[in-house]
Amino acid sequence: MRLVLEPGEDRLEGRDHLRPLDAIILAVKHNPILQLGEAGIEALLAPDGLTYDLKGVLPPGASHARI
Repeated sequence: MRLVLEPGEDRLEGRDHLRPLDAIILAVKHNPILQLGEAGIEALLAPDGLTYDLKGVLPPGASHARI
């Protein structure tokens, strides 16, 4: 597991070396993540990657699981 955005960080630039991700867990509504939008978040994933939206950041149906 790799943490892509550290607490308190406000940007994702320079993180291309982390891609592709097997899974993304959206646990906090950080502005940089919100600004990516659904397509930007999906672009970070490996072809069979999964998105777990724990905060309702994405529209319903845009993630593999949500609370």
